[in-house]
Amino acid sequence: MDFKAQAGTASDGRLTEQTRPMADATHSSRCESVNPFDYPRPAVLKRAWGWQGHHLAHGPDLGRVAHHEAGHVCLLQWLGIGAASATATPSGGFTHLPAMPTEAPAVPDPTGELTAAGAAVFHAGVMAELLHAGVEWVGPIFRPSTDDHQRAEAFLSPVFGCHSSGAHAYAQLVALHVLAGHWQRVTQIAHCLIERGEWRPA
Repeated sequence: MDFKAQAGTASDGRLTEQTRPMADATHSSRCESVNPFDYPRPAVLKRAWGWQGHHLAHGPDLGRVAHHEAGHVCLLQWLGIGAASATATPSGGFTHLPAMPTEAPAVPDPTGELTAAGAAVFHAGVMAELLHAGVEWVGPIFRPSTDDHQRAEAFLSPVFGCHSSGAHAYAQLVALHVLAGHWQRVTQIAHCLIERGEWRPA
């Protein structure tokens, strides 16, 4: 996925720490919860995670690309940034935003949670791919050669330092929580991209 900006190219109870791979990304067992993924706990930021590879299919795939871009659009809408548009082809796509943020806002964020949640927009594409493919999240996905990961790293590193697995994990879990809770919207946008090759806000 490639973000394009006008100025250039620019994305509960609290539980004790557990060692199971899915401890911080488990499906909720609370019967009143509609979303299968709980919002991540602050402890996620402090944990040293093992980086994971990207195990999804590669190669041209319009369905995968459409859901990837739809994930970015849906996360931007969740953040209150609703002007994004997107295009998709079997070999790639991009999400366009007139003024894509490239750094965390200068607001008080003593725990780093706001910054990490904001970085979810950059990881939303791959998280949408995971949900679309039914693949489990077992740890932060590390794709340093991709624009999405590089933008997330640039967004997070001023607060957390370079290659903070906890910060990337938190951002990816926020994306999973948001996208799973708005999956109908994600699929609506993805289907539009599949049928028309583009999606624009009404």
